[in-house]
Amino acid sequence: MFNTWKTYLSLLTLAFTLPVASSQAAVVFMDTFDRDTEFNLNGSMTGITNNTNDAFAEGVYANGFVDANYPGAGADGIASNGGSAKIDSNELRLAVGPGTSNTFVNHNFVNLDSTVFNVSLDLTGYGGGATSGHGGGFAIGMSLDEALSTGDAQNGNTAAGDGDFKMQDGLQDGGNEVSDVSVSDFWAVLRGDGFLQWGTKGANFPKVDGEFGEGHLGSVGVDANTGTIEATFIAPDFNDGTNVRYFLSFNDTIVDAGSFVWTGTNENYIGIDARHGSYVGFDNFSVSVPEPSTLLIAAVAAFGLVGYGRWHTN
Repeated sequence: MFNTWKTYLSLLTLAFTLPVASSQAAVVFMDTFDRDTEFNLNGSMTGITNNTNDAFAEGVYANGFVDANYPGAGADGIASNGGSAKIDSNELRLAVGPGTSNTFVNHNFVNLDSTVFNVSLDLTGYGGGATSGHGGGFAIGMSLDEALSTGDAQNGNTAAGDGDFKMQDGLQDGGNEVSDVSVSDFWAVLRGDGFLQWGTKGANFPKVDGEFGEGHLGSVGVDANTGTIEATFIAPDFNDGTNVRYFLSFNDTIVDAGSFVWTGTNENYIGIDARHGSYVGFDNFSVSVPEPSTLLIAAVAAFGLVGYGRWHTN
């Protein structure tokens, strides 16, 4: 079962180490995707809250892996070429048509004026049924080159045949190879079988003895394949080798607190990744700076939390 004492102490420590200057919550970037339906994420700024001081001259979003027909049209029907991306029904849809796709904000989130930041994302549904190899989530801590290098959400492959790099490594359904590694410093993915997985850079690969690889931080069954994934990160700086602490929640219930090592200096591109045979829907994607009291409240809540059953190897 969930270790409430461990989580309580971890979050309590995090709450009291936050800077006093971050006294109010502030949205750095948010997208509600409330704009016209089209195969172009950059067709309009409607629905976007932008407090990054970035003019986004080259567009708000870029893609590491997407069908060559995008922007402007749907997928060509060849899964290995990737799926498309679309705004539809006031939500973001990735993996539109056969094949996977991803997107990332065309901004490096390192000038936050705070040691704490929060990422939140709603996974709203699928264009049909979903299994362990289907789902989606977010990934942080990428360089621009890393984000652009990412391929298929399940195996890292690209249409050009190069790569083997992914934004995340949480959608295993038996097809992963040990070389298929995630390039993000932290990722969290909700799978179609109601399983939430999270991890860091490396291969989340089931070894012969049944243990996961270096990229795996934790897993939990949540009995849902839609909902809100949210994580708060405490990063003293964005230098290579810095120990970054996190706590992760699903639908406002804390599921884990831990740490990982930041890689690359001043590299924090943030993206969304998905896999399905029709589409995966997302909404209310945000990057914000929460107030310190939020963590204190979370620590108190964790003290009395029964929580989800969970398991991980670290």
